[in-house]
Amino acid sequence: KASEWFKSIEMENQLILDPGFGFSKTFDQNWKLIHHFGDLEEKLLDLKITNPILIGLSKKSFLRKVASVDSPDAIEELHKRCLEDISKNSILNLLFRVHDPSIMKSLKTL
Repeated sequence: KASEWFKSIEMENQLILDPGFGFSKTFDQNWKLIHHFGDLEEKLLDLKITNPILIGLSKKSFLRKVASVDSPDAIEELHKRCLEDISKNSILNLLFRVHDPSIMKSLKTL
């Protein structure tokens, strides 16, 4: 419905989609979103929605839970691996929100 409304006011191409990593989701839901991100993209494409998607994973509490430590290095490495996992097969334009831009230089798939 939102997509149709934005089309009606000719603003559909100005939208950035945000799946809301960490917001109002359980630990399991966040991991499912990361590991099945391609499924989300396919559903968007089926609806002919090709807007950029904002990926904002940095400093999310569920990353600390996975790392099982409070080591900033371990959490940063996990953050990097998650970004690589999402971006490696992405077919839509991704925009990344990070707290430390240097992480983008170290990604293998970008």
